[in-house]
Amino acid sequence: MASGIPYLTAPDIEARLLSQNSVSKQTMQREIVDRRLG
Repeated sequence: MASGIPYLTAPDIEARLLSQNSVSKQTMQREIVDRRLG
């Protein structure tokens, strides 16, 4: 894993958590829409 990005910096963890949260929110919204349509 030789990359120019420092491993597990605080902003990186924050960004990962934010991206995961946004993805989970999108999937939850999709499930809700699917239930309404289905």
